[in-house]
Amino acid sequence: MLQWLLALFGASALWNSLSRFFGPWGSWTELDYIVYGVAFNDTWVPLYMLYNRLNSLSTAYGRYAGFKDPKAGIHPRLYWTLMEIPNLVGAAVVLSRSMRENKDETAWVEPGLLVALCFVFHYVLRVFVFGLCLRGGSRNPLSTLLLSTMFTLINGYAQVRYHTHYATYPDNYIASPTFVAGVAIFFAGLVSNHWCDSLLRNLRKSADDKKHYIPQGFLFEYVSGANFFCETVEWLGYAIASGTFLGWSFFWSTLVNTGVRAMDHHDDYRKKFKEQYPKDRKAFVPFVL
Repeated sequence: MLQWLLALFGASALWNSLSRFFGPWGSWTELDYIVYGVAFNDTWVPLYMLYNRLNSLSTAYGRYAGFKDPKAGIHPRLYWTLMEIPNLVGAAVVLSRSMRENKDETAWVEPGLLVALCFVFHYVLRVFVFGLCLRGGSRNPLSTLLLSTMFTLINGYAQVRYHTHYATYPDNYIASPTFVAGVAIFFAGLVSNHWCDSLLRNLRKSADDKKHYIPQGFLFEYVSGANFFCETVEWLGYAIASGTFLGWSFFWSTLVNTGVRAMDHHDDYRKKFKEQYPKDRKAFVPFVL
């Protein structure tokens, strides 16, 4: 029932975005393109993931790519780098542009810049730490890479440009409980996410080990997708700290994407390991889902 409600919400958001997108283009500003571009971007991806889940399909990515030839597809390290680095490319374009526009150094103390730097910091770690340290993993199709890079390029530019240029905040927002709590939740999720990634990575014996093992330790004792749960917590903190539509939109997209992936992995673990897999372990949210 929850999945259908999420799908209905996503469909209504997509319809609203499309109706605005095909309106009078001549009157659009950069802000219009950013907001409605993100609305569309953060709607079609969750809808695609929910459609697959509701129809008992697995998105053709990672272990579900289904290649019969072990050399087919794109190497996981290369795939991950190419998929995530557009976030940093978009951010670099924005920050270099903003540096030229904002000659006054005090402009860089704005809350929006700190929010944007949280976004950039996440993807620096994902590209240059997680991506380069990736062990094993499955090869992925080019089609999935192209769709993913379209999403990340739009998202990287839009999130950083909006929060450094268009977002407005009240005086002393940086010291507010909302901002402080959001940043604290963001970094708690980020650290936990990388801890979970490390636990998963160390399950494999070597870089060529393609086997899957039962994850153990930390939040994996409670959920199969502990890494996905922690990433969702991370972007929840980002959304709270930003207090913007773009921040919450990206959280919504991440919630659905990681939630579906966690449930797919949970089903796959139970299918592979049968009675060996802990029966009381949930898929995504400890003690709940």
